[in-house]
Amino acid sequence: MPLAPSHARHLHLALADAASGTPRQWWHLEIAARLPAEPRPGPLVRTLARCLRGRFGGLWLPLAAALGLAGLQPYRGQGRPAAARQAEEAAMVALCLDAVLLGLGSLNASRQLLLIVLALAGATVGGTLVWRERRRADRALAADHAAVAAQRTPSEAALGLAALLVADEGAGAADYAAARAEAERLASRPDRLTPAQAARLGLAAPAPGWALMAALRAAAGFAAGVAAVAWPCWLVASSWQLAPSLLGAGLVHYVAAGHRPRWWRRALRTVLAGLACFAAGWLLVR
Repeated sequence: MPLAPSHARHLHLALADAASGTPRQWWHLEIAARLPAEPRPGPLVRTLARCLRGRFGGLWLPLAAALGLAGLQPYRGQGRPAAARQAEEAAMVALCLDAVLLGLGSLNASRQLLLIVLALAGATVGGTLVWRERRRADRALAADHAAVAAQRTPSEAALGLAALLVADEGAGAADYAAARAEAERLASRPDRLTPAQAARLGLAAPAPGWALMAALRAAAGFAAGVAAVAWPCWLVASSWQLAPSLLGAGLVHYVAAGHRPRWWRRALRTVLAGLACFAAGWLLVR
C-alpha cells in the first residue's frame, strides 16, 4: 500500500527535526508544507518517525524509501556498502576450504564446524573493516558538507530553499522570485533533485547511522556468501557435496554482479579455484 500524503508529511517533519540547524532541515520542511496534515498517521508511522529522529535514523531510511517516501535523494550516493564484494570473497574462500577438505576426505562434521567459524569470523572482521572505512569516508563527506553549508544562509534565519538558492552565487537565481520558483519546482517534485543540486544547496551529508548500516550489510553479505556454498554440508551426501557448492558460488556471483557485462568471468575463476583445491586435496592423500 503506498504511503499516504499525510503520513509522508509526518515523516518529513521527523527528518527535519533530525536535520535541525542544517540546510536539509528546510528541504524536508518545504516538502512537508505541500502535503496535507490529515488524516493523522497511525502508530506504525509515528514509531518510524521516532526512529528517524534518533541517533541512528539512517538505519531506517531504506524502510522509508521502500514505503515510497519521496525526497530522499540527499541521503543517497554516499558510497555503496561492500556487501556484494564481501559475498563474492566469502563464497570463494568457503568454496576453496570446503573443496580441499573434501579432497582430503575429512569428516563432514569437521567441515561444518570450520565453515561456521569462517562465517562468524569473516562477518565480524569484514563488518569491522567496512565500518572503519565508512567512518573515515563519512568524516570527509561531513567536512565537505560543512564547508558548503557554511556558505549558505543559516537554516534558522533562511526563508526556505529560496533563501539558500539566493545565497548560492553560482545558482543562477538572480532574484528572490526566480529562486522561489526554482524552490517550488524542487519541493513539488523532490525525486527529481540531482546530486549537483543537492551539493549546491548543501544538502548532501552522511545519514546518521550510515556507517553502521554499511557494516551490518557487509557482515550479512559475507555470511550469505559462506551459506550459499556451505549448505550442502548439511543436506547432501559427502560424495556429491562439491557440485551444489560450485553452483552456489556461481549463484553468489550472479546475484552480486549479474547486471554487469561478463560477470561470469569472476564466477568461472571461483569455480576453477574450487576444483583446483579439490584436486590438490585429493592428490595429497593418494
